[in-house]
Amino acid sequence: NPLGFEWSKSNVTEITPTLGFVDTVVGNNNLIVHQLLEERAVKYPVLVTLLRRGNMVFASFRSRNGEALKTAEQFQGGGHANAAGAILPKSIRNIPDAVDYLRLILRPQTSQPLNSLESLFAEIELEKK
Repeated sequence: NPLGFEWSKSNVTEITPTLGFVDTVVGNNNLIVHQLLEERAVKYPVLVTLLRRGNMVFASFRSRNGEALKTAEQFQGGGHANAAGAILPKSIRNIPDAVDYLRLILRPQTSQPLNSLESLFAEIELEKK
């Protein structure tokens, strides 16, 4: 096992039901993520690591099923089917903010149901009275 594998394995944070954030403290990020995917040690088919360099946060997506690129493209990123990345907006300055941002973009928002035409007309009639 690569250095840091066991710690990272027990510290994967859910972004969505199909994407997990792998926190790494020591060791080679790529080796750790590769082994997590190869051994199916976590339930997520796509894993992301986040790296802060200067004033930017980089997201690195990895998968075994070709989904990494699709995920990166949602952040105007690119790469290969199973290894892709993106630079997050400049307003994202640290890893916790990056995790929140990924969730905001990738989790579908539940919207309120639209009012029926009938209820809208009923409201108009009430306002007239």
